[in-house]
Amino acid sequence: MKSIELLNAIEKLEQGNGLTYYPYDNRLGKNVSESKFIKGATIIIIEGIHSFHEIIRTKMDLKIFLDAESEVLKKIRYNANINKRGCNVNEASENIKKEIEEYNKYIFPNIKYSDLIIELNEEYRYKIK
Repeated sequence: MKSIELLNAIEKLEQGNGLTYYPYDNRLGKNVSESKFIKGATIIIIEGIHSFHEIIRTKMDLKIFLDAESEVLKKIRYNANINKRGCNVNEASENIKKEIEEYNKYIFPNIKYSDLIIELNEEYRYKIK
């Protein structure tokens, strides 16, 4: 369902229409109550786990995949669990295995659709592969 919602939003923006949305809060696990507005545009940058879904990627002119070595990815996820999701140290560690399994199953296979791969280190410094 999220991919269809994203596709509808992209189409509205491409037509020059604005879009009101409610950002997702990882700590709360839901969308916030305060809305934001995006103006229509001819250049649209999409990021996130739904951006490589088939109905979305076919609309893109340039697809960039951010990649990281396995140990770097684990550190990034661990820090995100603590800093963005409000997990304690134990929860952050416990979540890593499942998150990496899901990443390898659902996200990483999309690398084959990318036009450009950028490698990321744990300080978020980038290197084009």
